[in-house]
Amino acid sequence: MLPNFNITFSQNGELTPTGKALYSDKYFLVKSQFYNNKITVIRENGRVTIIVGNPIVGEEINPYKTAKMISDPDVDNSLINGEFLSIYFSEGSKDLYVVNDRYASIPFYYFEYKEHLYGSIFYNSLWNYLKKEVPDVKCNEEAIFEFLWLQRLTGNKTYDNYTKFLESSSELYYSKNKISIKKYWYPSFEKINCSLNECAEQLSILLKNSVKNKTSDSGIKLGIFLSGGLDSRIILSSFENPPTCFTFGVTENNESKVAKNVANIVNAPHHFIKLSSDPYSEKIDEMVYLGGGMYVFDHSIFYGYSKEVQNYANVLFHGHGIDYMFQGMYVPSKPFKIWNKNSPYLKIRSLSQDIVHDFLHNIPFRLKFDLISYIKKEYRSKLYDALYNSIEQVFSQGKD
Repeated sequence: MLPNFNITFSQNGELTPTGKALYSDKYFLVKSQFYNNKITVIRENGRVTIIVGNPIVGEEINPYKTAKMISDPDVDNSLINGEFLSIYFSEGSKDLYVVNDRYASIPFYYFEYKEHLYGSIFYNSLWNYLKKEVPDVKCNEEAIFEFLWLQRLTGNKTYDNYTKFLESSSELYYSKNKISIKKYWYPSFEKINCSLNECAEQLSILLKNSVKNKTSDSGIKLGIFLSGGLDSRIILSSFENPPTCFTFGVTENNESKVAKNVANIVNAPHHFIKLSSDPYSEKIDEMVYLGGGMYVFDHSIFYGYSKEVQNYANVLFHGHGIDYMFQGMYVPSKPFKIWNKNSPYLKIRSLSQDIVHDFLHNIPFRLKFDLISYIKKEYRSKLYDALYNSIEQVFSQGKD
């Protein structure tokens, strides 16, 4: 069975026929099914809080403190760190309160239909339900075009005309058949005047504190996906006690040799895991399901290898976010030319006046061929204008 986690206001409208009921009453049905994230159910004084993931309060993972903070309207939710999704309600009440973390690490998709709210961390669950139960559900062709162009979706859109994605650091409140959403946190882009060495020192301290906080729960065996590159080396260096290292590859190449040498330096165990020559075909359905089709499935390179790692580790770290930062993936740049040929070195380039157009045609992760030429002529303007407006909305939010 594929993983599932659903909540609905319906008394009898289940999104899936099977699964473990975490909570059920006159108004609520909450179910989980084969999902590998921690789920904590807290019932206290007529209140029910269901927390998926590992919220951090202060310097420790603590879902119980988190539940008390979320139920207190005077507490600032930005004081809660970590990766989590919280669902909170009072027994016998139809009101629902959903809070996700600062980066929407655990996705939440939702729609309202006939005065009932349906939600899941897996978009596929809602899509299957809509196809079966809602006559006027339509496929969002503009979203499909955006996915093909950018290899991901932006904003709160999905592939149908009902379902929305709960964006990061959001509080969703459902009462009297109305949905209201507000943001509780925004990242700071205030400039600092530190030297390069001072910035490096600050980054090192923050990473070490983050790893310490994320490993504050007991009884866990730690591992890291170690490529040997700068990104995963930095994460490895942030552990007080080195975790077990895993390197994936079709063959034991130079990358795996470097990774093994790095692991040996910190006296960490190292395991090479051989990938099949076609690592995606066998598990493509599960990969797409896991990401809701919101990202390209080849981001799921580590999926399906739990048997190989579970004897050594049950919590795994990786360095992809660091990789994006150090590579400058979102920085407008162009190759530095040597003897009129592109070199691997980049230099900053100036932006055009039309920043949305600049983004759509130059962002490194976009599809690298002319998608428009594959679209029927009568649909080209409509689809491109919708894509342009979608990114323009994101930039408008950024101005705030």
